Amino acid sequence: MSSGVSRILIADDHEIVLRGLRILFETQPDLEVVAECSDADTVVELAMASGPDIAIIDYLAPFDGPRLLAELKRRLPKLKVLIYTMHDSEDAALEMIAAGASGYVLKSETEQHLLAAVRALASHRPYVGLREAGSLLDRLPGQKSGKLTPRELEVVHLLARGLINPEVARDLNISIKTVETHRSSIMHKLGLKNTAELVRYAIRNHIIDA
Repeated sequence: MSSGVSRILIADDHEIVLRGLRILFETQPDLEVVAECSDADTVVELAMASGPDIAIIDYLAPFDGPRLLAELKRRLPKLKVLIYTMHDSEDAALEMIAAGASGYVLKSETEQHLLAAVRALASHRPYVGLREAGSLLDRLPGQKSGKLTPRELEVVHLLARGLINPEVARDLNISIKTVETHRSSIMHKLGLKNTAELVRYAIRNHIIDA
């Protein structure tokens, strides 16, 4: 993601959705639409040609989200894939996240919700826009049973990138004491003993890249 701008590919069989997403992202200085398509058969080819950081695709036909996700991750393993769909299903979201998607957001959510998801992916953090997102993420392979809050996930991301407590506090605009409290809670919930284990956890769960 050069110059702090995330390159985005959007794929949807509804022109009104494509147009709406394009207009939304064009108003954001840190987001750039580099490709869009309404034909499921050309998504992979277009992604390989345009080199996006993030691909936004649907779960439902004609895109066949599971098949398309598998092909995208096979050809472009570093690509972040966000599932943007009307299919409100925890099982579908779990299936897609476990298969390599970085996020799952419903089309019924607000624009702010979608932007938050895209920026989470740009920062190498998973994002699931369902009411039970936390418990769903807990069910992923390799995930401990302790449920992390969205704020704790942010803290994990920053700590795993090597930031120290004062730097995390500055980035999240919270006190150092609050960071320490979050860190203690995270380590307890996940059964971790040190920062090295936290980094391994973050890599295994796609919170940061290896």
